[in-house]
Amino acid sequence: MRNEQPTSKVTNALVTCAAALCITCTAQAEETVELKIPPQSLETALLEFAEQSGAQVVMASTNVADIRTRGVAGRLTPRVALAQLIEGTDLEIHAVGERGFSLTARADEPKATQPKTVAPASAAKAEDPKKKALSSNLVTPDGDRRIETVIVTAQKREERLMEVPQSVTALSTAELTRSGALQFRDYADSVPGLAYNTNGAGYTQVVLRGVTTGYESSAPVAIYVDEVPYGGSGVMVNTTRQALDAGLFDLDRIEVLRGPQGTLYGAGAVGGLLKYVSKRPSSDKFEGQAQIGLSSTEQGGLSHSVAGAANLPISEGKAGVRLSGFYNHDGGYIDNLSRGKDDVNQADIYGGRADLLLTPTEQFSVRVAVFAQNISRDGESSADFSFAGSPVDSDMKQRRPAAEPFDQSFRLASVTLNYNFDWAALTSISSYQQDHTENVIDITQLYQPFTALLGHSYSSIGSVGETKTDKFVQEVRLASAGGERFDWIVGGFYTDENMDNHGRYVLEDAAGQPAPNVLNDGLTEIQFEEYAGFGTLTWHLTDKLDVSGGIRYSKVHQSFTSNFVGEIAVPSQPKTTGTTDATTYLANARYLINDQSMFYARYATGYRPGGPNNSYLDLVTLQQVPVAPFDSDTLSSYELGFRHETADRRFSMDLAAYYIDWKDIIIRVYDAGTGASYYDNAAGMRVRGGELALTARPVSSLTLAANMAYTDAYMAEDNSQLGAAKGERMPTVPRFSGSLTAEYDFSDIRWQPTLGAAVRYTGDRTASFDLNGGFPQYDMGSYTAVDLRAGLSFAPYDVQLYVRNLLDERGQVSAYTWQGNPLVSRVAMLQPRTIGLTVTTRF
Repeated sequence: MRNEQPTSKVTNALVTCAAALCITCTAQAEETVELKIPPQSLETALLEFAEQSGAQVVMASTNVADIRTRGVAGRLTPRVALAQLIEGTDLEIHAVGERGFSLTARADEPKATQPKTVAPASAAKAEDPKKKALSSNLVTPDGDRRIETVIVTAQKREERLMEVPQSVTALSTAELTRSGALQFRDYADSVPGLAYNTNGAGYTQVVLRGVTTGYESSAPVAIYVDEVPYGGSGVMVNTTRQALDAGLFDLDRIEVLRGPQGTLYGAGAVGGLLKYVSKRPSSDKFEGQAQIGLSSTEQGGLSHSVAGAANLPISEGKAGVRLSGFYNHDGGYIDNLSRGKDDVNQADIYGGRADLLLTPTEQFSVRVAVFAQNISRDGESSADFSFAGSPVDSDMKQRRPAAEPFDQSFRLASVTLNYNFDWAALTSISSYQQDHTENVIDITQLYQPFTALLGHSYSSIGSVGETKTDKFVQEVRLASAGGERFDWIVGGFYTDENMDNHGRYVLEDAAGQPAPNVLNDGLTEIQFEEYAGFGTLTWHLTDKLDVSGGIRYSKVHQSFTSNFVGEIAVPSQPKTTGTTDATTYLANARYLINDQSMFYARYATGYRPGGPNNSYLDLVTLQQVPVAPFDSDTLSSYELGFRHETADRRFSMDLAAYYIDWKDIIIRVYDAGTGASYYDNAAGMRVRGGELALTARPVSSLTLAANMAYTDAYMAEDNSQLGAAKGERMPTVPRFSGSLTAEYDFSDIRWQPTLGAAVRYTGDRTASFDLNGGFPQYDMGSYTAVDLRAGLSFAPYDVQLYVRNLLDERGQVSAYTWQGNPLVSRVAMLQPRTIGLTVTTRF
């Protein structure tokens, strides 16, 4: 055995596995399996049944066309589950071999129509295991893979994306892996209608459908980890640009919901929602994967990554746990000339998940999940440009006398309880999270002359923003089983948040040594509490037409107090409290032309909570000036959509058009003349836009896709506080953006090579409004990036080679302008040409 060749070992292993598989299939013919198939078309439900049960179903298309099923959930034998799926139809079941079934119409001979075979993923001879995520496979007798059926939870139910009456993009783990994506910046340009501001990993503001004023007081897009909202909810905590940049390894998918999501997801989702959906543990099988990666960036450093995950069954059908961990080192590509440091934006992102699933009965399940992640970055991913658009030194260099590190630690624990009644499902989600972020911004240029007047000589001055958030969230909801004339969801929501915002300075003396902070040190303590109740009702007027309505009422209590000390400290603020409430609405209509085509119309609203305000010291009168509370802002969206796919599933289209009306926008006011800094409600803005996603599979191995977005976001009237004129475009948002991708899968060739290419385009944008004195205007222009990728699969390994930004385009992703540095715009640059390799193994 010591001299056995590696090829022989592999052959023996394969033979052993094949034999074991045959024995297992025979033994499991009547074993129970865990199934969760939502109400939907019967044809789609049978696809999911094959995927989840491992069984094979042969049917005639005409026998299941236009039939809907109530779905099935629980631990059942495949035959019993199949019987429940076809309950109420004129179909009957016939056994075919050890693990197969056929469906025919009762009292009829099988029809002459060419049969379809719905098979588990393992039965498709061309199927690669890495493509299993998010999909069920329709397999014809010749083994031709036709479709991937995407399941999402946008409406807090598992539904086929094709039937969801709103604009949703779902990115699977397989897609992210093929492109070498490790963080938010790597996939953001592929999502229609998404724009963002960033200074590097962990410091990003997400924008959907143009809902932004450039520098938000609170985030316009909500971030969720599974069922849990991330981050602080109020404006005082100052975390607008700290959107969670979660590690992407071992996720099931990312869902991006465009448009306001106020009814089901509450405050802060005025522009939409970004949801990270983790893989669910299994109690039935052991499996795992490991991944390593290496990449090199033009004019930058080497990056590397390592990750692993394992699913461990504890008790078959009763308990299982999934464990994963990841570490990503980003080599960086921006140099800080003032401090003589190369690749200053290098970062380390690491963390892990532990997820336990208990199913003591068929009706009851408990899921306990823990997620932890740290980000540590040496500096910003931005270069210094003049306001005329020219680099001060070069397009990959900055001059920052003060170091600008960024450190973030995020911890989340959640418990999800599900009890499945015959008529409804009860869900409870309890979560607790802690977030600690510390970020430094260089302000030497502004403060050096001023502090010299006070008798200080500093070589560098950095402004530190440190935020801490402790957040408890409880949600309980009851959802109907579906399949009846009326479907509904009712629920309650509660959040209790305690946040600290600690501002101070980090100083270096004339010799470059640390100096004590005598200038300013301030702590603001914020409490935020929200109670909400919500409900949605869907009325199936016919098998094809349904209408829905939803409402959510929220009541918010906020308080804050601040204490400042130092030579240039602003006055302390006594405890200030405030209470606001808001009601959001949802109404939509959906018409299912057939299983392949759908029209929908949607009206939805969202809001961000108002609250108590700062007072300020008038620098002219030297008197403390109280400021009235600011109101909640409100947003209304009107949307029309159409989805279609051909009967053979080779072509699909997703089209949406919308109009948005955003009123009483919450903004932060800075008045250099009086020293005022407070919150107010500005004039409204409007957005007119549309998105189009096309997918074509002219042959089974070739996939072509196009995603396009048009966003016309503009001010509805003049506003002097923003320096904005009526009709002026909103900052950050390109009018046109889109991507084209192509992928060819040589699945019939040994090692199953794949080739792919993508072109990403982002139109011109501005950083601010033309007359904004606090944040001067800067034009970022447009950019186009080209990506390539290639892969090989030879069991148990998948190898992916990718080139991101092939032509080394020096695109300007976002820009931060501030009166504190009036000569320089901080421009976040598109990652230069990056060549990388990842190797994944499954066991």
